Amino acid sequence: MSNASTKQKPKRKTAPKPKAAPKPKAAQREPREGSTMWAAMEVLRGKRNPMRAGEIYAEVRERKLAPGLKGKTPERTLAAQLAVSAKRGRFVERTEPGKFRLKRGS
Repeated sequence: MSNASTKQKPKRKTAPKPKAAPKPKAAQREPREGSTMWAAMEVLRGKRNPMRAGEIYAEVRERKLAPGLKGKTPERTLAAQLAVSAKRGRFVERTEPGKFRLKRGS
């Protein structure tokens, strides 16, 4: 038996790969017509004061703006989408816990 199989070969040092340049941020575009976010923005566009997600949903349902918004808890679905959008700084802003308004300049 030979000990040749137990010896480790020295690792080759390779040059580090150049990092890719960061992608430029895409231009912020409006949500698709008929989507939940679009419907919420349509409701908020006509309002001066911030609204709660339940109030926004009631008006979305009344005006039949988002037919795909259904299920057991559509108010919570809308609230979650508004919260994520506000956190990312897109479309809406949170004025106080649970209340949203359209972002200035939108």
